[in-house]
Amino acid sequence: MPEEKLLKKLISSIWFILVCATILIAPLSGFAEKRADGAMDDSFLNSSSSNQTTSNSRWMLHGFMENENYFPVSETSSRESTSILKEETRLNVNIRYGSHSYYARVIADFYHYQQPTAYALPRQSESGEIQEAYLHAGDLYSLRIGKQLFHWGRADLFPVTNFLDQRDYRELFSQDKEDQRQGVYAIKGKLIWKNFSFESALVPVFSPPLLPQIDQEGKRPFWNLVPESYTLDIPEAMQPYFGGSQQISLQPQLVESQHPGTAWKHISGALRGGYTAANLDLFISYYHGLDNRPLLLADAKISGTTPPWSVTSVTIQPQYESIDQFGLETALSLGRFSIRAEGSYTMQKSLVVKDEYTLSQQSDGAHLLPKVQKAPYFAYTIGVDANLWGDDGRVLLEWTQAIPGQHQSRYADELFTNILLLRIEDKFFNKQLTIEAGSLLRPDHESIGYAPYLNFGWDFQNGLEIKMGAMVFGASSEPLFAMLADNDFFFLKARYSF
Repeated sequence: MPEEKLLKKLISSIWFILVCATILIAPLSGFAEKRADGAMDDSFLNSSSSNQTTSNSRWMLHGFMENENYFPVSETSSRESTSILKEETRLNVNIRYGSHSYYARVIADFYHYQQPTAYALPRQSESGEIQEAYLHAGDLYSLRIGKQLFHWGRADLFPVTNFLDQRDYRELFSQDKEDQRQGVYAIKGKLIWKNFSFESALVPVFSPPLLPQIDQEGKRPFWNLVPESYTLDIPEAMQPYFGGSQQISLQPQLVESQHPGTAWKHISGALRGGYTAANLDLFISYYHGLDNRPLLLADAKISGTTPPWSVTSVTIQPQYESIDQFGLETALSLGRFSIRAEGSYTMQKSLVVKDEYTLSQQSDGAHLLPKVQKAPYFAYTIGVDANLWGDDGRVLLEWTQAIPGQHQSRYADELFTNILLLRIEDKFFNKQLTIEAGSLLRPDHESIGYAPYLNFGWDFQNGLEIKMGAMVFGASSEPLFAMLADNDFFFLKARYSF
């Protein structure tokens, strides 16, 4: 509709002007004022204390060396014949050069695999990844250019307002929290004034989420996000074209979609502003660009030029589209309790309609595609932290849900929705022993998927830390954990920080 296109152009023009104004003009405005000590929650705003500035440039180097081993609980828990799922040695290096306000930083990981497997990662025996690499200038007003993380959102598991960071699903629930997202190439401007902050970003290159892929030998990854069998429920009107078949089941394959490229229309931009006090954080945000929560669209290839047809293959391909999102996030501390919540609203997002298909003629023949419809989309996460005993005893309860469209039952459910996280953790023996137990729960229409886990860690308090644990998956018909039902594992890891 012309009105909708006009509205989108207007919104795009507004955010572009605001972003450019913030990045280029704000340093000249003299708007930033020196803040009072302790007024800002630096861990949330990712800012630095202004009373530590120094004009002396110096090198800083820290990081860690880690050995991580994952083992299947039984012979059926791996998707390939092996007694070890993952045997990884990792070197993390964080290099910083400059003063407090002007510096360059590079954070890189280097990996070695004794025996590369189809566990999840398409890495070779030796490989490396740049997590962040940027130039930073400024204090109360700062400009940062390069590959960087934004850390928007307050959720522990699924921050729905983290519009910019690249999501990493290759190891799914086994990853440490800091490894679940990677940096993106961006230009960021940030302004801090008293208890307020304002942030803007331009992302010229879209970084789609990292998904587990089938390797060159055709082995399914351990953390596979595609079911081993995909069932097409043929609508009654189409059944005569398929020889009267009501259902067709095939093994699907997840394929990488074509990268959207660096066209002007694919440049992403975001604005975020908020208020931070001693016990309250409140932020609002806006994002325009490609959606980093793609639509996974099943494409069924049809053989034959005339009915009855047959389906020869099913591929599942991520589809990316330009969207407008609004975000709200807050955190409130009340003594031993803290409440965290965030929500995102998408004006028009493509959603898969249940059990409805369309026939599409393409250059390689006919394809049966799910019907896709645009509708408003809302996602939220709400969590409660409770420090019920001692200094380190903590209980976390967090719920994540996506509500597609005005008629939720009309659309197919996403995988990462309706998930409840329960975690209990405590430290003993002068904080050397850490015990963490919990579970993920995902209720479905007919069953509940679950994934309980238990971890033990020992900190030698000299840089060396060891950790061991296990995770078990169970479900009957619930789609997410049913795909992981044979993936029970236990792990051992040792890390030395320097």
